Amino acid sequence: MFQEKLSFVVLCAIMLVAAVVFGMFYFIGYEDIFIDNPEFNSPRYTGLLLVFIYALVLALFTLCVASVVNAIRKRKRDVGARAYTCGQSVALILGPVLVVCLVVTFFFASDAPLEIHGSVCTESFLLKLAGMFVSTILIFILLAVIVVLFESFGISRLLKSKRKRDVPEEKEA
Repeated sequence: MFQEKLSFVVLCAIMLVAAVVFGMFYFIGYEDIFIDNPEFNSPRYTGLLLVFIYALVLALFTLCVASVVNAIRKRKRDVGARAYTCGQSVALILGPVLVVCLVVTFFFASDAPLEIHGSVCTESFLLKLAGMFVSTILIFILLAVIVVLFESFGISRLLKSKRKRDVPEEKEA
């Protein structure tokens, strides 16, 4: 119960800080003119927004690594027990899937030069890195939608009941 309350408070705090930061970004100094090219605007709190996003990504990465390490430790401790929770299974599966997805999408990402705000970006590593993150996010969103559809239509329950029927029951002598 305490963990649920703590999780809820942390979620509310993150949402409040995000609302304040995005509000400052959009409503205070958003129309400031970009000095090098007056056709573009230069929001005053872009730096704050970037620092906030970097902090969230760092916190997410740290929590992800800690969760995987914790799940591995718990699995080693419970060697004889076969009752793993769904969260442990998800942590043990999604960690390696994320790493593989990041590596594969990095190699398939394009490094073609892009024109951004009138200047051409030719840094191939950064272009591939951006493509990797965008592709990985899209893949994981697609997987999440598939899982939600899978669960909402009850397909997983049908498969579980079919598996139970296919397993022969042992007869007692």
